[in-house]
Amino acid sequence: SESDQLWEEVRTLTTQASERTSHTQMLKDEIARLEGVVRREQLDNTRKQHRIDSLEQQLEDALMRSREQAAAERERSGWIEERESDVQSELLREVTKHKRALAEMDGLASAKEDLERDNLRISKTLNTVKRSL
Repeated sequence: SESDQLWEEVRTLTTQASERTSHTQMLKDEIARLEGVVRREQLDNTRKQHRIDSLEQQLEDALMRSREQAAAERERSGWIEERESDVQSELLREVTKHKRALAEMDGLASAKEDLERDNLRISKTLNTVKRSL
């Protein structure tokens, strides 16, 4: 009968509405989870940036000390050939240490770039999901 058909249509539409509501809630939950992931990644990036800044400052300080030590050594020794060799060896050791520090900084910068790309991809995904709601 027509009444039965209408009731069947009401049940179908109610079921569809319930499924859509459930799906919408799942999407909202996933968005909330992804936003948490993004926040954690941003905090991690901030910590890594502070570490990079700290390493850069340490490197600058070490280079300054190295220059000051070399200048003081030249003044004290009158740049005697014998001392020149010692200073050059020390500077070579300092440069080697600084190169290692720079290599570590390059690694951190590369990791930071990877994280920034991941964050951008996650943000784009979030925006796509939000627009689809």
